Amino acid sequence: MLQCKYGKKECASPYRKAVNLLFPGRDFFLVLTIKISKFEESSFIPKIGLSIQNQKTIYKMESTKKFKAVMLIDDNEIDNLINQKMLEASNIAETIFMHTGAKGALEFLKNMEKLAANGVGLPEIIFLDIDMPLMDGFQFLDEFDKLSDYIKNNVSIIMLTSSINPQDLGKARKSNYIKKYINKPLTQEALEKL
Repeated sequence: MLQCKYGKKECASPYRKAVNLLFPGRDFFLVLTIKISKFEESSFIPKIGLSIQNQKTIYKMESTKKFKAVMLIDDNEIDNLINQKMLEASNIAETIFMHTGAKGALEFLKNMEKLAANGVGLPEIIFLDIDMPLMDGFQFLDEFDKLSDYIKNNVSIIMLTSSINPQDLGKARKSNYIKKYINKPLTQEALEKL
């Protein structure tokens, strides 16, 4: 349900069913902040194809994205989907890369480094889960340490996990690469603090 000055609007989402299965009986709300700026009536908005008219003044929505790209690494596809939607709603990044395996994400980073010379950027932030099959988050960090200095200096890692194990938190604090440790689910408040 969207509520604005002129009434309420019901919105259907294909992801609502998945969220209801995971969290039955709970309501979720996304708060979107939109920066509005004035511009001339004759201006055109091709990116969003939308203008908001208030008498003779027209407004446009401007994106204020903190990052060019971020990456989600989590073996749980539903967690990835929910986190992706939260990132999209927060308008924090132009591009969101998702991986369900740590090995594939490492290969992706190596390939992205090769493309960096052509102006294609690495993800500035990686949201990394701990508990994953084949290669867990800490094994990913061991392999990340073997990557080039270019990657290590340009990518920050945030541990995004459901683990409440104090040993995991201790290991994360010892890592040179982990900038933050956040418990799932990803929230607007946590994104604002990045």
